[in-house]
Amino acid sequence: MLEILRELVNECGIAQEDISVGDPMTDIYGHNFEVWFAEFPKVAYLDKFATHHNRTLTKPTEKDYLIYSNKLQKDPLYDFIVAADYLINVANLKPHIAAGISLTAKNHFGSQGRPTAGHLHNFLITPRGAAGSNGGYHKYRVRVDMMGSKYLGRNTVLYVVDGLFGGGSIETRVPVRYFMPPFNNDWCNSLFLSLDQVALESVCYDFLRTEWNGINAHDPMNNRAEKNPNIRGVDDYLHQAADSKNWPDGILYDPDGSGTPIPSLGVHEHWNNPVDKQYSANLGTGKGIELVSIPETLVKTVKGKKK
Repeated sequence: MLEILRELVNECGIAQEDISVGDPMTDIYGHNFEVWFAEFPKVAYLDKFATHHNRTLTKPTEKDYLIYSNKLQKDPLYDFIVAADYLINVANLKPHIAAGISLTAKNHFGSQGRPTAGHLHNFLITPRGAAGSNGGYHKYRVRVDMMGSKYLGRNTVLYVVDGLFGGGSIETRVPVRYFMPPFNNDWCNSLFLSLDQVALESVCYDFLRTEWNGINAHDPMNNRAEKNPNIRGVDDYLHQAADSKNWPDGILYDPDGSGTPIPSLGVHEHWNNPVDKQYSANLGTGKGIELVSIPETLVKTVKGKKK
């Protein structure tokens, strides 16, 4: 976050007063705030609960700005989100017990203005109870509405997934070392960035489903091998965000209530294998995802070219 602030203020010339930072549903921990505030004291640091300690209070809007396409409910957003010229969405690289994976789209469970996001969990892979109880494809997925909202996904100019320390098998567990190459039992040490939310989450999903495959056991205390990202249908929301042909019968995603369904929100595909990590643009077989690595040696040479 500090690097993003430095880029926005020092390189792009954006006034600190025009920047808000935070998770609108909760607060900012003091050890983070102190580092950011020391360099950028005029930024608005958001807090749901109070304005002391140089925090800016977030408030839900009186109007419902997020209209879910299953016609069952609507939600307010937070005031600063509706007023924002644009968003930068920064998430962590981690599995999730109910969603399979938790990335930039799942971040917006904290953007709706209710006290909790419990009412949204019914549309995830494992809403309550047995793993994969709402798995499969062509089902209503609330994250597609969030990705397609003109205030949320369609008002975002950059997506970042922080994989410096990859998350544990469940969203609330501590980071662990990853076994898969190129990490090879080390910390992930990675940042994933894209202008295309669907493409970014597709790539991160490939990493997570490879690492959390039900075989790798990261916890030496109980030798438990988790497979949350490998439940059938975890990527259903990505299929649907990419192509309306994958929408469920009777669902037209229109989260703004405009009367016009959302267009394709990006490109979804899977890599050829977890060693080479090549997508159609890498292989020269299509105009889909191109995974570019720094350093280049992390991506294999294909057809005489380094991609």
